[in-house]
Amino acid sequence: MLAAGHPHGARVRALLEAAQQAVQRAGWTSVAGEISLEVVVRGPERPPSDATNYLGGVGDVLQDKTVGRNLDLTHLGELGAVTLYTDDRQIRQIHYTEEHADQASYSIRIRQLDPAAPAAAGPAAPAATVAETATERGRRVVADLAAKGAELGFSVQHEYPVQGGRLDVVWLMPTLAALPGTTTAPPVVGFEVESSWRTRKHLKGDYLNLYDLGAALGVLVLLGDGPEVEATRRFAQTLVDRPGPRVLVWSEQDVQLLLDCPKVTQITVLTAADESPAPTASNRVHHGKFRALWAWLRDQPGTELPVTFDEIEEVIGTPLPRSCRKHPAHWSSYEGSAVARAIQDAGWTATKVNLGQQRLVLVRRDRAPADLD
Repeated sequence: MLAAGHPHGARVRALLEAAQQAVQRAGWTSVAGEISLEVVVRGPERPPSDATNYLGGVGDVLQDKTVGRNLDLTHLGELGAVTLYTDDRQIRQIHYTEEHADQASYSIRIRQLDPAAPAAAGPAAPAATVAETATERGRRVVADLAAKGAELGFSVQHEYPVQGGRLDVVWLMPTLAALPGTTTAPPVVGFEVESSWRTRKHLKGDYLNLYDLGAALGVLVLLGDGPEVEATRRFAQTLVDRPGPRVLVWSEQDVQLLLDCPKVTQITVLTAADESPAPTASNRVHHGKFRALWAWLRDQPGTELPVTFDEIEEVIGTPLPRSCRKHPAHWSSYEGSAVARAIQDAGWTATKVNLGQQRLVLVRRDRAPADLD
């Protein structure tokens, strides 16, 4: 099925293109742990094939196709590297559904079953049995930043060359390497990590390296604590507070906040059967406070979606505004509510708002606001 000229080649390419878009939208990175696979097939009639064929095909196309399989994928170009998991043997749960719809399409949802490995059992090691040197701490933080960048979907490069020297770690945007006139992926975030006390001249060199990188964001990480480090950090802050590329000054606590950000554990891929693009509820691009709700709703199938207030808070990652729990109109007043704007920009309308039971029903609209402009 993955071979050049296969009868299902166009369908394979359409699925990989939809998966690539979902990866970029959700920030998903390929996983190696156990996963669940949900496939929903829609159309005006029964599908021409059976569930096992669909499930097997999806499993093969979305796994890693480049390692140990001896496949010629040159006809797929960059799509050959699109992967949501290492091997379809990771699938431990399967859910298959067929739904009636006017147009043929299907959606796929991958969810991690073990997003975090359990902590090792047994007594904790005695505190500070081995003291970590400044050099070891610096290497550890550099390795942690590189691993986090890869987890978030960036290409990562150590000792990245710039005009004035080299940067410890740089995160690059791999998908933009295909832009005409570019030869490498553009840098997005650059890190300089200092694990011991440095002179002001040395910090100026770090700042110039981050400046020369020209990334969206530069980060100067000053490890350690104590009066000398705090004085150095204050100087570094005044150094970076100037026009030009944005540069932040971090402590090790700031690095830990980054590392503690949860990894994406679920991804939804929407695609039409054959080569037609999957229908979307709205073409409006939403940049509001509740963009996560807008993006989640655009991925939901069907025309009605019963949800609770708690489920929506889980999606947006923050508590709902108080007005949502006091006034039903706050769910549908477009001008006065950021929540309502996110819902309506995604092509849905809030109905049956029950403040007592803290639930509502979202209904997909026939025509989104963007279609009426």
